[in-house]
Amino acid sequence: MSGPSILVTGGLDGIGLEICNDFAPASMGISRRNGYDLDKAEDHRRIVDLSLKYDIFLNHAHNGRFAGQTELLYEVFEAWEKAGKFGYIFSTGSFATYMPQGDFKRYSVLKRALEIANQQCCKKIESAGLPFRMTLIKPGMLDTQASREKPHWSGNGVRGRDIAELIRFFYNGPKDLLMNEVVISAILPS
Repeated sequence: MSGPSILVTGGLDGIGLEICNDFAPASMGISRRNGYDLDKAEDHRRIVDLSLKYDIFLNHAHNGRFAGQTELLYEVFEAWEKAGKFGYIFSTGSFATYMPQGDFKRYSVLKRALEIANQQCCKKIESAGLPFRMTLIKPGMLDTQASREKPHWSGNGVRGRDIAELIRFFYNGPKDLLMNEVVISAILPS
């Protein structure tokens, strides 16, 4: 029996690539490098259309603009609602929304907008009984090369395979449960 298929924005490097590799061969990673730019409305339409062909859509890429990740979430949600699609939409949020971050003010605001959009969409899923589910995943420090180079790196970080396992857990879980948001962090290696 094969597993679910997944489309991952930002899936050509870093954590996104790790997630795609974990779901291979039933995965596709997209980014600017293969012609899907979150800054372009016409690419949003292509991403939305492509999302309808997959069991899972992971809204992972963040472009640093208000018309990026959050706008794409609304567009995918509306298309899945209109199509009566079964499946699962995940978005990658951030711990950075818990308190203002000195150098990441715009990032925190954009990720907070994504949280609110996810809450609104989940409320509509609940009230309208839509056939798909959604979860916002808020990871702590990610285990990436950039994170490992930070002076406050503790040695524990969330890996792509951790997020992939969580996605599978939710996708295969009870169909009558809507887990709007999950916060995850890694445990120090023993």
